[in-house]
Amino acid sequence: MEFFLPHGHIQVFPIFIASVVCFSIGTFWYSPALFGNIWLKHIGRTKEEVDDRALKYFGLAYAAILLECYMMKNVVNYLGAESMTEGIVVGIIVWLGFSVPTSTFSYMLEHRSRKLLLIHSGYFLAMFIISATLLAMWK
Repeated sequence: MEFFLPHGHIQVFPIFIASVVCFSIGTFWYSPALFGNIWLKHIGRTKEEVDDRALKYFGLAYAAILLECYMMKNVVNYLGAESMTEGIVVGIIVWLGFSVPTSTFSYMLEHRSRKLLLIHSGYFLAMFIISATLLAMWK
């Protein structure tokens, strides 16, 4: 299945695979094995509070990641990225140009901790690099 866009066709399967990979990384990123405990401390919640809402929000989180991967594929296509290196560069550019400024601005206004900003920004960097790289390399 493909969608037509002004600059070409978009295959759905690579977007689905990239979104599953990014979602999986997110579940690990925010788990106690990596940054979960620090994240919980800085959002002022307990594991139980988050677990009670997890299933409700997992669907929304996956939908957001799926949309991100769809848009990333459009950016990758528009820029003509076709290699691992080009995918990494696209991911970093998108992160630096969109995620860093908006996240930093929001965190400053909300008086959130720098550690929380770094945890979220780090995840977005990883997600953007991985999605852009996978989508650039997928033929």
